[in-house]
Amino acid sequence: MLTAAPTNPDDGGRGRGEGFFTKWRLLGLTIVLLCLVEWLDNRIVSTTVISVVPVQWSRNSSFISSKVDAEDLNDSGDQNGLPPSRPHGTLLLQALRRTRSLVTNARLENINEKEKAEWNRRNPCSSRWELQTMYDDRSHSKKYPRDPAWEQVMEEYSELHRACTQRVGNVTKYFLDRKDSVPGCKFVLADTNSGAGLGNKILVLSSAFAFALATQRILLVAHETLLTEYTCEPFVGSSWFLNSSQLLLTRSRNHTFQSDDEFFSEINKHFAYFKQNASSQLTASAADKGRYQSPNVSFPWRPRDFAVVASPDTAHLYQALPRFYCETEQMYYSHVPFVSWSGCINTIPRLFTVLSFMPIFEDQFPDRMILTRILRSVVLPGDSLWSRVKHLAHAYLFRKDGARRVGIQMRFRRGGINEAMVNSRVVDCLWREGILPNVSQSVAEVSERKQTLTDIKNAPVIKVFIASLKHGLYEHVNNIYLNNPITASGEDVSLVQLTSSQRQRLNNVDEDVEAFAEILLLSFSDQLLVTPISTFGGLAQAYGALVPYFIEYRDDFPNGTRRDVCRRGETVDVAMQGPGVGWSCRLDPVQGGNLMERAPYVRPVLDIELSNNCRNLLAGWLCTQVIARNRGGKVAELQMRTLAKAEEEGGGGR
Repeated sequence: MLTAAPTNPDDGGRGRGEGFFTKWRLLGLTIVLLCLVEWLDNRIVSTTVISVVPVQWSRNSSFISSKVDAEDLNDSGDQNGLPPSRPHGTLLLQALRRTRSLVTNARLENINEKEKAEWNRRNPCSSRWELQTMYDDRSHSKKYPRDPAWEQVMEEYSELHRACTQRVGNVTKYFLDRKDSVPGCKFVLADTNSGAGLGNKILVLSSAFAFALATQRILLVAHETLLTEYTCEPFVGSSWFLNSSQLLLTRSRNHTFQSDDEFFSEINKHFAYFKQNASSQLTASAADKGRYQSPNVSFPWRPRDFAVVASPDTAHLYQALPRFYCETEQMYYSHVPFVSWSGCINTIPRLFTVLSFMPIFEDQFPDRMILTRILRSVVLPGDSLWSRVKHLAHAYLFRKDGARRVGIQMRFRRGGINEAMVNSRVVDCLWREGILPNVSQSVAEVSERKQTLTDIKNAPVIKVFIASLKHGLYEHVNNIYLNNPITASGEDVSLVQLTSSQRQRLNNVDEDVEAFAEILLLSFSDQLLVTPISTFGGLAQAYGALVPYFIEYRDDFPNGTRRDVCRRGETVDVAMQGPGVGWSCRLDPVQGGNLMERAPYVRPVLDIELSNNCRNLLAGWLCTQVIARNRGGKVAELQMRTLAKAEEEGGGGR
């Protein structure tokens, strides 16, 4: 409390009365200043939070709903709703440090250089330092450099991971003994459906890590996913691999975890008790101001120590039930020490719509490149696989003259797709978009452009890498350029396809290793053409930060409508399949509405991306089911729009 100083006897003739009035003047001035500070604080908080977590999104808000160039983001200090003087990434970094301070009892001791060197010796990972350079060396596509704020977050998260695993010790025993004795240490256990391919596994893992970041949980990965066989340990000083199937609902089926339905039932009961016995903080007025206030759970409520995000009991292994993404439910989840995360699809776009996660993600990823950052930092190929990738890249794709590289990923799912039609559309797309040169077919044109041996030897070369289970596209393109060696641009086209096994083998280490290698090789391209709704191609575009081209697979257009059979995408991100578009959070203060009204960077995918539809999905019945359940709705797919536009307006750095 501020008070006026006592009257000094040697105050130069000022009397007691004048000191009394001086005291009151100071006190009045103090009150005025405090009111002014409070008013300014409210203005600042409201402005910041509204721009970060608006309940009703404004088209004039600082989060641009249309595509903008990535460089534009660097010109403005408040592109993420934060003051210009504050660097992005502050919110997540502070949250991680607060959690680690709780875990370590305020002793934030980082791993020392000797310990780090020993850990790196035992866990070698060349791709940790070399992968980014492969993208930086591309000559014909936009570069997304390292983000110092993201690297700080990764370092802090690694320290939190290390602090918890050291204090908990044997995680399996800690789990089975129902312990919760280390304050601040909460876990998310990531597993995948047994029928998931490599692309599904990596996307589930990436989604689990995004959730772990937002909630400051320790991510552990099931050894049974086979990812342990060919990926690096990502968190320096710690390990994320879990060898006990006892902790995994999808493996043990022993009901160690509480099902999602059971968990939500407990929430309903407690929330009803809360409303009857406490003054609710979940007011619409608070939400209208962009500030969400969770219920106070300090009064008796104790969930079972373990909850599940996707439960086989309710056949929702592909992703969490819609209620998982509600703010009230997330508050309850925050009190659960162990959460099981399973599925087979990318759910990061949906996590962006959780009100309490929005400010964290928007602050950390103003360019919305969250999946690319996670993949390049967390899901890294182990040394054996990485050596193979580098060998293949330098042997078949890379040239000293900086030749342009084109990647094509084609997947023909069962269900009557006309392969010859699709192959023809691929070539038409490559020619129309100027990705590959057209061929010279007339006699006069060939005669006019007749090349000498020296011309052919010195002709610019375009390296084309094709990833497909079938060999038909390679043969189709190869025959065109063999039969018509003189191209309109004078460029030479060199084709490479490493495998054509005809069918995908699931839960096979060799198959996963080969797939991972091809995903990375595709991601080194300057331009990319991929199959719609393919996790394989989606990972290539996300690793490479490439906006791809899509091919229309449908040959039966209803009502005589005509569609563009080749179109460029609008984001480097991977679509989320079957999220539902309604906002159904009945315990939250604001209900109803559309997800895309609340988060304008979450949008429907292009119609062309639905052309490889659910009738032809091969990636397992669970993924087929999720799309089939949404076929009757207006929107069957969502994907997150990034704020970075296509690499350059004309077609991507050609």
